[in-house]
Amino acid sequence: MAEERRKHRRIPISSTVSIRVKNRDNALSLETLGANISLSGIAVYSNSPIEKGAAISIKIHFISLDGSIKADSIEGKVVNVNPLEDLYFINISFDEEVSPSKQPLLYEYFQRGLSFGY
Repeated sequence: MAEERRKHRRIPISSTVSIRVKNRDNALSLETLGANISLSGIAVYSNSPIEKGAAISIKIHFISLDGSIKADSIEGKVVNVNPLEDLYFINISFDEEVSPSKQPLLYEYFQRGLSFGY
């Protein structure tokens, strides 16, 4: 059995994720769809690839567990890009863990998701 390398449990997230690649002459901005999230990263589906290792700014717009739309921002980097037919499945590692002080809405979503058994 393969050893689990993830530091935190992942839960599903219904979201759009705005991504801006930092430190580029031609700034790249993408709108993607969230697949799952943990306190240390997120996986998204995109129509366009992003270079592995790229530093990015992320704004996650998500449907909270009460049904309202909320958003939080965080910084990260692309750790893996996998082609999936006409899409790309992109794994992003956050520069620091989601925290109740910096991303309170996302942190609450994650904690409540865990309490529901995700």
